[in-house]
Amino acid sequence: MIREVETGTAVIDQFPAFENDGFTKRSGLLAAAFTSTVYRNGVIVVLPVTVTEVGSTGEYKTSFTPALDGLHEVQVLIDFNKQIWHSQYQAFSEITHDLALQARDQADKIDLTAVDPSTVASDSLADQLFNKDSNKTFNSATDSLEAISDSLSINGASTATLLAQMQADLSRVLGLLHRNAILDLQTYDGQGQLTSARLRVFDSPANVPATPGGSEVVGLLQRYDITATYSGLDVVTKFTLKQVL
Repeated sequence: MIREVETGTAVIDQFPAFENDGFTKRSGLLAAAFTSTVYRNGVIVVLPVTVTEVGSTGEYKTSFTPALDGLHEVQVLIDFNKQIWHSQYQAFSEITHDLALQARDQADKIDLTAVDPSTVASDSLADQLFNKDSNKTFNSATDSLEAISDSLSINGASTATLLAQMQADLSRVLGLLHRNAILDLQTYDGQGQLTSARLRVFDSPANVPATPGGSEVVGLLQRYDITATYSGLDVVTKFTLKQVL
């Protein structure tokens, strides 16, 4: 059975070492008593595998960390009896982990805005909701929900326009929360890390494409281009979500 594991995370497994009778377990074997080989998609790769005994049980624990996506197989040769233990693992990158970090970053910026509205961070969700230009100030007398409500009651003629804009803003927010959205056209670097993608938002579940990579426009509301850069493995140095539509 092939286990699904996460790229960049240590994979732990266990196997017994038997005497030549095939029944009695042998304890006390050191790491030098084993020869380990790792295959990725059928090709040998250089990945360290540690083998240590679990107590004095004759059971041995293996540990290795897949660096890239793909089907990995670990083979451990028990030198004294020439028996081979092996197991397979399908490694995947956890893209949602990076997206969750970006969501947390946005939440932190919103919290900062709640404490001090004058410090709205550029390109944050609060920035998009509160500001129409590069002016990063917030005035509760004019910009709060209560002030907007008072303005609507006084200036009834502009109510429909304001509501339409609020509806459009809400639709965009829901789209950024992945309602009726599809993420596709992903590209990855040599370490299997996401470097670019496309996020499209549609007006209904029926219009969301069933197959990624197309150019569907029926019901298309918004489109964003995503880019990411890294420093080393899993260290995001820049993540952009650029509005195209």
